[in-house]
Amino acid sequence: MKTSKEKLQKAIDTVSIGLATKEMIEQSTSFIFKNGMVQTYNDEISVQYPVEIEIEGAVKAQEFRQLISKVKGDEVDIEVEDNQLLLSAGRTKAGLQLQAEITLPVDEVRLGKKWHTLPEDFIQAIKFTMAAASKDMSRGVLVCVHVSERMVTASDSYRIAQYRMVCAIGCDAFLIPAHVCSKIVGYDIEKVNVHEGWVSFRTKDGAIISCRTYQEKFVDVSQHLQVEGEEFSFPTQLKDMLERVAVFSKRDYILDEHVDVTIEKGRISLWAESPSGWIEEKAGIDTKVECEFGITPYLLRDICDKEHTAILGKTTLLFSADNWKYLSLLRSSTNKKKA
Repeated sequence: MKTSKEKLQKAIDTVSIGLATKEMIEQSTSFIFKNGMVQTYNDEISVQYPVEIEIEGAVKAQEFRQLISKVKGDEVDIEVEDNQLLLSAGRTKAGLQLQAEITLPVDEVRLGKKWHTLPEDFIQAIKFTMAAASKDMSRGVLVCVHVSERMVTASDSYRIAQYRMVCAIGCDAFLIPAHVCSKIVGYDIEKVNVHEGWVSFRTKDGAIISCRTYQEKFVDVSQHLQVEGEEFSFPTQLKDMLERVAVFSKRDYILDEHVDVTIEKGRISLWAESPSGWIEEKAGIDTKVECEFGITPYLLRDICDKEHTAILGKTTLLFSADNWKYLSLLRSSTNKKKA
């Protein structure tokens, strides 16, 4: 049976976020073909996407994905023969072992009957808040982003990010791990389904991304977002400064990226480091405020793009706009090098 190489490539690229890095569960590093879908599952995330090939079984993902990306031609011909997935495209022919028995427990994913339309700024809300969640898996719900009605919130007890969406989601509240959020923000998601410990998102082109949810109660952060203090504004060149400094903050995982911000004596400095070096940028700032905090670069960039005020409290710094707030505990000192 023939299928479009472009469509097949898109399908396997889409579901790849559900692959395990190590096969702790049998077939969790494989693509599962079943009922006109290709699916992955790593015991936390499951992704499925429609395909035009009618085969059933499991094939190792790494070899299959690399092969599809490198073959020539617009079409791929795929057949099954003697437990092999036979593939031909252009002058290339290949055979990959196909496990006819599907042992990966993809049926664990729970889908309810009703899908709810997500607010148009749902992805923006998730991206804004996820950087404030903890990366320490022992912190329970603090590693999650909490979605409830119109409000999306995350906190690691040092930072709080909260975003009010344009309308309510219409389903039960849920807690989704922030590292999962970092994987789904690039998808064109339009629907949500919450059911029996799972939250599932459906994209416009038919992909379904499902994730286990945390069942604990999220913390109430509202009292901490009421900050009184001195207001000030950042210099207009801050965004350009950040673009240069962020080069040294790059990491494989976006939530590990970090920039230090120091304001003192009418100057603002941004500082970042990487295994290969460090960088510091300074500029004047029209304030007598003195403080120091750390922040994820993309989040500070988003803040710079929006109208906002910054309020310095006794121990915290609060950024706010009509539909979002970001609070950071202040630091009294730093170990960074000085230029």
